[in-house]
Order: sequence, then structure tokens, then C-alpha cells
Amino acid sequence: MIDYKIANTKAIIGISATILVILVIILVVILGRSYVDISASPSNSIIRINNAPVPLDGSGKAKIKVKPGKATLTVEADGYIGYSQEMILKRGKTFAYSVVLKKNPIAVVDEIGLTEKSKATFLSIAEEDNSIFYLSDNGTALYKAKFQVDQEKNISIIYNRKISNPPLSGIKDIVWSPKKDAAIFKKDNGAYFFDLKKYNLVSQEEVKYGEYIGDIAWAPDDSKIAYYYAPPSGEKTLMYSNKINSEPTRVANFLEMGIENPYLKWSPDSEWLIVIPRNKDASTNKIYLFNTYKRTFTTVSDAGNNVEAIFSPDSSKIFYTSYSPDPSNPVKLTLGVMDKDGGNKKDLSVRALMPKVALLNKNDSDIIVATYNTEKQRDSLFIYNLAEKKDSGFRINLAAKMYVNSLCISNTDEILFYLADNKLYALSLK
Repeated sequence: MIDYKIANTKAIIGISATILVILVIILVVILGRSYVDISASPSNSIIRINNAPVPLDGSGKAKIKVKPGKATLTVEADGYIGYSQEMILKRGKTFAYSVVLKKNPIAVVDEIGLTEKSKATFLSIAEEDNSIFYLSDNGTALYKAKFQVDQEKNISIIYNRKISNPPLSGIKDIVWSPKKDAAIFKKDNGAYFFDLKKYNLVSQEEVKYGEYIGDIAWAPDDSKIAYYYAPPSGEKTLMYSNKINSEPTRVANFLEMGIENPYLKWSPDSEWLIVIPRNKDASTNKIYLFNTYKRTFTTVSDAGNNVEAIFSPDSSKIFYTSYSPDPSNPVKLTLGVMDKDGGNKKDLSVRALMPKVALLNKNDSDIIVATYNTEKQRDSLFIYNLAEKKDSGFRINLAAKMYVNSLCISNTDEILFYLADNKLYALSLK
């Protein structure tokens, strides 16, 4: 005889157990995932989480399940500054992100009256806050422009003035004095000293500085000018001199050291001079430091194939580029950093030319780099974190077939200036 009470009890227990199992499964599924609500503007933004594309609806929104833990959210759109953020996702939690991308900067050369034919070249930071020098008018005139940034991070031009009077010509490079009141122009037929004479532009003139001169480096303390001298006689010498080259002094014999046509760059404290040979045998192009007080050389990088280098603002580190070609990338140089004594060398896993690297004055953890983006097949400009060796969430993908020529940061760290295809751009970093 069937005991219905027992049967019912077993059925109830079975059903309860099944329900419990289902609930456990549901809880495991729910708690085993994190949920991310994303809203992006513009609505055609490309969103990735850990490099995996996230499909958006027509209004630029999406909700997806993501494995708990660390994840990287990136949002990009053509014509806009990219966004990147590290996320810490917890089980069963929903995280909401609303990202509004900012438009890429517009060329300020258009706003200050330049045309494409005029071209802007030789960009350099001036002595006033948020001000720059550049050469324009087809290489015939120097200009100085000053900018300001408002609370909404909008940039406006305070003034843009021509600061040279006689028409200039044939300039291949410009070396500015530390006080920004004079410059040396490098030309095919020699070097020329140019006094700005701010209050008497009519009397400006170029004075021949010398011939057979290679790299020129003006000491930041304005005490001396270092340059490479290689006349037809075969001499190869490091020279020190004054502003008008009336007191040249031979301080090192490069011929004896096997150094030809070296790259020269001072440390901000004016104690050390970086010397990198440009020998035909690139394997001999090491990095040397010349101590201006002891007049001695120290080898800080025995490895060859080095090209250019700059000191950090506090003179404690050296950023350098080395020749290391990669068939998949048109940029042939890699960027590295080391201590001043050559210790703690680090490959930064970035391909870049030194004119496309800018160091922040008040932040030693990040740098700004422009380099070729193989995925986008165009130049990208981004803030790069040195410790994590990746971009810090700020990225600009330039328009197709547009390349950065050089960049620099204002002395306040508020504005990034860069030249791209001979147009001048300004971007707020506030």
C-alpha cells in the first residue's frame, strides 16, 4: 500500500532540491559575472573592453557581461581624442560609464592668419607662459604667439606677432638662447647669430657665427655655446665659445676618439653635455657624457646604434632613441630611458623620433609621444605612463595621412603644441 504522505514528502523534497539547484546555478551565473553599462558620445564611437569590440545601439549605449577582475575600457572615434580607463570589476555588480569624447584640436595656424602655403616650422617654447616661437611666411619671418586656457579648457590666442624685420632665408635649423632674446641660424653656408633686439626691430641683422660647424648646443645657464667644428684640414673638435664666437676654445679632440659629426645636447643644469657620434659604422654610436667642469668623458651606453637623447627636467635621467628597424613599422627608432650614470636602462616599448617626444615639467611619471599607429595606419599622439609602459587614457588618432613633425609642452604644462604637416596645433592639458 502506497504511503502518500511519504511520497508527497519525497516529491516536495525533490522539487525543493531542484529549485535550490536552479537558484544556485542562477546565483553562480549572476555572481560569476560583472555587468557594464556604457554610454558613449559620439554614438558611432568604437568601444573595446580588453581589446574586444562592444556593439552599441543606435544611441551609443550598451550593456554587457564581463569577467570580474581588471579590465581596460577604451573609447575611440575618428576626429576625437581617445579615452582609456582601467576598471576593477566585482562579481555580481553593475558598473556604469558615460564617456563624452572631445574633438581633436583645430589647427591654430588658420586662426592666427597663416595659410597652408606659409607653413609653420621650427616650433620652440618662448620665455613667457604658454607662448611659442615659430618660423613662417615661407621661411622668411619669425613669429611669437601667446595663448591662454580658460576654466572650460578652451584655448584662445592673446597675440601673434612677427618678431623679425629683415626677410630671412635659407634657415635649416634654429638654436635659441636660454633667455630667448637671440638665436643661431644654421644654413648651408654656415651659422649666423641673430639678436632679436625686441625694442628695435629695424636694427636686426644676421652676423656670421662661423663655418664648418655641425651641431650647436647653447648651455641653459647662458654661460657658453658648444659646437662641433670640422674644417677641411681634417680637424674634428668640440668647441666652446660665446654668443658671437669671438672666444672659441678647443675642449675635446673628437678625431682621437673616432667621433664624427656628433649629436650634442645639454643637461638642464648645464653640467653635462650629451655626445652621440654619427659615425658611418652605427655600432660605434655610443652615448657619452662630457662633464663641462672636469672636461672628461663618461660612456653611459656601450651599446651602439644610438641616435638622439635628452635629459629629464631634473637632469637625473636620459631619454634616448636607438636604431632598431621593424619591417612592420615605418618608425625605425625605439625609445628608452636610463639613469644619468647609465644604470636602470629600460626599453619603453615605443617607436618614436626624439622631436616627437615631450617631457612634462612638473610630472616625471608621464611623457607625451607621437608615433605611427600600425592599427590605424596613421600617427597617434598620447600621454605615456613610464612605470606601466602604456598610454594613460589620453590619445589622439590624427587624420589619415597626417603626421606629426614635432611637439613641445608649454612651461606651465597647460598646453601641448605640435606641428603636423606644417600646421600648428594647440591642445589643452588642464
